[in-house]
Amino acid sequence: MTSFLEQVERNSIQEAVVEHMRAMLSMEYYQDEFDLVIIDTPPQTSALTASAARAATHLLIPTEMQEDSVAGMADMAQLWQAENQVRDTNKLQLIGILATKYDPQSAAQRKTMEQLIQNEVLGDKLINPPMRYLQTYANSSSTFANPRSLFEMHENTPARNEAEQFCKVIFERIFQ
Repeated sequence: MTSFLEQVERNSIQEAVVEHMRAMLSMEYYQDEFDLVIIDTPPQTSALTASAARAATHLLIPTEMQEDSVAGMADMAQLWQAENQVRDTNKLQLIGILATKYDPQSAAQRKTMEQLIQNEVLGDKLINPPMRYLQTYANSSSTFANPRSLFEMHENTPARNEAEQFCKVIFERIFQ
């Protein structure tokens, strides 16, 4: 009997954690101050990730075309579907799956991409073309990067141009 009660209490606490971010971001202050809130979470099932999904209106899933990354992407896709099962209205919109660090020369990555394209549920959610692997991305995310952002780089930088195109696609999918 004790373990059942402990489990009920744990579930209750987890549900409170999951609901907390949604309740907070629904407050008038946040609604008045922000047009858009971006929450970056690890691609794993946790109370924090579930809380972000509960608070979200839209979901973007970035993933590398590597086996372990695609497994994390699948977990996020399951979270998306599970979240929509508890919502009566205002479903969580999956705006896309963004393949990152894609190397078209890699047979393994091409095969993983092909398998994902053929997936009945997720195949049409892929943002095309995939984000290539460019050293500029890695350099711009380092602690001491200068410039600190891709968007501070020269406007003809391939990585900046590519990132701006992805931002445009994502923006259009959110605000269509």
